[in-house]
Amino acid sequence: MYVKAISWMGVKTEKFDELTRFFREVLNLPVMSEERDFVVFQLPNKDQVEVFGPSGPNQDFVPDSPVCGFLVDDIEQARDELIQAGIVYQCSQDMSRVFYVKVAAIPPRG
Repeated sequence: MYVKAISWMGVKTEKFDELTRFFREVLNLPVMSEERDFVVFQLPNKDQVEVFGPSGPNQDFVPDSPVCGFLVDDIEQARDELIQAGIVYQCSQDMSRVFYVKVAAIPPRG
């Protein structure tokens, strides 16, 4: 599979203030949306990073384990390779060329 980009990343963290400060002050990413325990940052290419605090949305996220959306050339090939590797994934709702992987869902090797 050929991964072209990470088109979206989300992370739920107990260190919400520290992580959002890092994205704001160190990486200088603009805030697109902000509410209690949830901030959406945007990269120059329009990709997004979402940070979820302890009481933010997406309560099913595993704390401190990012979820990443990968842009690929061939979503069918990517699907086949992910299944073969035992990776739990989810395709984007519009079945575009993006799939999402929870880092906590990647099985150990061995």
